[in-house]
Amino acid sequence: MPEDLKPFRIIKEFSPLNVLSTGISDDWDLQSIGTITNEGWTKLGPSFFMNRQTIDLHGLTAEERTMFFSTQFLQRPTRYSTTMDFATSGGLTLTDQFIISDTPLDDITGTVPDNARSFQAGFNSSPDDYITIKLAEGVVMAQNNAIPLVLSMVDAYNFGSGEPTASNKLYCYRFVDIDTTNVPIAPGSLIELPGVRYVGVGVTTKEKSLVWMQRMKRAFEIQNQSLS
Repeated sequence: MPEDLKPFRIIKEFSPLNVLSTGISDDWDLQSIGTITNEGWTKLGPSFFMNRQTIDLHGLTAEERTMFFSTQFLQRPTRYSTTMDFATSGGLTLTDQFIISDTPLDDITGTVPDNARSFQAGFNSSPDDYITIKLAEGVVMAQNNAIPLVLSMVDAYNFGSGEPTASNKLYCYRFVDIDTTNVPIAPGSLIELPGVRYVGVGVTTKEKSLVWMQRMKRAFEIQNQSLS
C-alpha cells in the first residue's frame, strides 16, 4: 500500500434544464424560467442538449500525485417533470447521461446521440479511450398516463472505468436527449430537469517515478490523439 495518502473530495454541479416545445415535432428550445437560467447548456440538435464543465485539479496534482477514486456518484434534489399533455401526445422519454473524463471527449458535435460518437465514450463505437472515462452514468425517464406530470425512471446504466488519474483537469459532460412520438407538441409545453451534483472521493499519493511517468505519457498520447 502506498504511503503518504491524502484524502480528497471533488464536486461539480450541473445546472437544471428547462426546455419548451416549439410546436414542431421533436423540437425543443432552451427557456429560462424564474431562477433557472439554463447556465452552461447548449442546444446541439432539435431535441439534443449538452452541458460541459471542467474541474481544476492543479491543487491535487501539482506535487506529481496520482488520484485514486474510492467512489464516485451523482446526486439530484428533485424530480423530472413535464406539462406535456399525455392524452394528445402519447408521452415522451428522455435520456440524461453524464460522462467524467480526464481528457476532452473527441466527438460531441452531433445533432443526435447516434452522430455524437462520444455519447458512448470508451466503447468501440466512439473514438475515446476507456481508461480516460472516470465515471459514465445515464438514466432513461418516461412519461406515463398514471402520473403524467412526473417522469418515472425506466432504465439506468453505467460504463466508466474508474481508473486513477494524474491529469490536472477533469472534463464533465451532461447530455440530454428528448424523444417524443413524432407528433406536434402543443407550443409552450415544458420539460424540467433537476440540477445534478457530481461527487468524487478518494486519495492521492505519490507513485514510483516510472509508473507516474508512464501514466502521464499515456494521458498525453490520448489527449494528442483527441486533438488531431
